[in-house]
Amino acid sequence: MNRNYQTIANLLQKSKRDIEIQSEDFGFEILMLIAHDLCKHDRIVTLVVGNNVSNMQLELLIQASGDRFNIKFP
Repeated sequence: MNRNYQTIANLLQKSKRDIEIQSEDFGFEILMLIAHDLCKHDRIVTLVVGNNVSNMQLELLIQASGDRFNIKFP
């Protein structure tokens, strides 16, 4: 499992701080895991969308997260 994913998963469980992640730091599969974790922990994370995420993938991430991603574009 991606070490960065483990860090994010731990923060979602233990911290109430705002979290901002860069899409380019993760593959789509890991972003989907994060999306599911957001639903599980009822948390919101800011996702800075890079060139590695298509419009369709972004829609899937928003759906999977239950609309718990704040979206930023660089």
